[in-house]
Amino acid sequence: MPRTSHYRSQALSLSKVREAIAAHDHAKAKGCPLNVTLDIHWQWARFATEGIWNRCKAVAALLESQRHWLAYHGVDFISILVREAPLGSSEGEQAHQLVHVPDHLQAPFLKHTKHFLGGNKRLPKRALAWGTTYNDSKLAYMLKGCTPNAREHIAAMFATDYERHHFLAGTAEKTRQGIIYGKRLLIS
Repeated sequence: MPRTSHYRSQALSLSKVREAIAAHDHAKAKGCPLNVTLDIHWQWARFATEGIWNRCKAVAALLESQRHWLAYHGVDFISILVREAPLGSSEGEQAHQLVHVPDHLQAPFLKHTKHFLGGNKRLPKRALAWGTTYNDSKLAYMLKGCTPNAREHIAAMFATDYERHHFLAGTAEKTRQGIIYGKRLLIS
């Protein structure tokens, strides 16, 4: 069913969480693990003054820019991105992304992404946090803004009770990630 211009979501559903986990597992099975993590704070990017619907366009433009850059370098675009707008946050909407980038292209890919987010101006440090060390708990953290039954499904993906408890306790206060207009979860 096509989404209307008034579509909004308050949480990821169980089916969306299952989709994200399946996409993550598929990338790993293909030998293309999602090995780069990006946390984008739109408030500090060149899109800070954009309205809600233009922010949707900014996310789509970012993904398209990354896809073209990776294609130019002969790499398939494999990505999971989750948008959120935490309640009470002074930084507004943000996005968490996992993407597959071969080791030798990670520094230039980060430079490209910074240039896209900053435009002609220097991008403030707090606009983009990134890392290349990654484990399954990052995916779980990205999906934290979900329904209670989806949360149980995420907790079940951890191998030990310690990891499961650590995830549940660490994200207990972060289950409400605000209202998002447009898609909350984007999978390439």
